[in-house]
Amino acid sequence: MGLMNNIVVDANIIFSSLVKAKSNIREYLLRDDINYFSPEYVLHELEKHRAKLSKLSELTEGEIITYYYSILKNIKFIGVNLISKANIKRAYDLCKDIDEKDTLYVAITIELQGLLWTGDKKLTNGLERKGFKQIVSTSKLSSSL
Repeated sequence: MGLMNNIVVDANIIFSSLVKAKSNIREYLLRDDINYFSPEYVLHELEKHRAKLSKLSELTEGEIITYYYSILKNIKFIGVNLISKANIKRAYDLCKDIDEKDTLYVAITIELQGLLWTGDKKLTNGLERKGFKQIVSTSKLSSSL
């Protein structure tokens, strides 16, 4: 399985996993045979949008909380100090003209030699144009698991 063992997830994937009553994304994030990673600041991002999530979600508040903590328990959150400066620079160079806010996701993906799981088409297309292929979409993920 190789690359599929280390998957870096962005905030939108986590957010999406908590919107639908039945969610493939949530099922994947709750699997324990895959190592999931994300930058530490994602916790802040998720907290910032919690009210919006409650409004959009088909789940009850109790279900959101239960799934939220189960998913977070399954993700290893990486501090910026654990990523090499060279990989942060490389990631920034890849992301700066696409969306520099995605730099840490890409840096962790490079650091772990894993795959970045994102639904962000602009990011995916921009990175692929630059030859960065360590990306997986939800549909690609579902066909390989």
